[in-house]
Amino acid sequence: MLITASANGGWNFNLYALLVMAATVCYGLNLNLIKHKITDLAPLTITGISLLMAAVPATIYLFAGTDFMTQVQQPGAMLSLVSILVLGIIGTAGALVIFNHVVRLTNTVFTSSVTYLIPVVAVLLGVLDGEPFWLQHGVGMAAILVGVWFANRKGRSGLAGMPAQDKSNNSSTKKSAYRVG
Repeated sequence: MLITASANGGWNFNLYALLVMAATVCYGLNLNLIKHKITDLAPLTITGISLLMAAVPATIYLFAGTDFMTQVQQPGAMLSLVSILVLGIIGTAGALVIFNHVVRLTNTVFTSSVTYLIPVVAVLLGVLDGEPFWLQHGVGMAAILVGVWFANRKGRSGLAGMPAQDKSNNSSTKKSAYRVG
């Protein structure tokens, strides 16, 4: 629904939005690989390896596929370059370390719910910046929030993605769990 709203409020499917959908599939694969296949690696290690793997083709493209060297010589370019580096290092790498740590602490359903909220935040930031808000945006955001709620409701996977607690009222079991010696 979020990708069908055109600039004038009509219905128009944005083909580039399929790239966002492909990224969502990659997020899902990433979460499951981190949670179930590479549990012995620390979040910082996972982040470092993944960013290094992405840096190689990105660097090749930067120098071979763009006019980077010409652009970096323009006045004010160094400030822009430093700003991008700070955003990449602190923003992206820092967020990935935290994200990989959250994957380790919770289950994949809870962790992926955070990424489902990205379109909601993006639309709201667009509205704050003066972009129009259409019916498709509202319906799409409602669908996302309802889906996140269904995926994380307490009876399904526990509070905040943690295993559900034993709901029995057996007080002797509770007391024995806290006895020492």
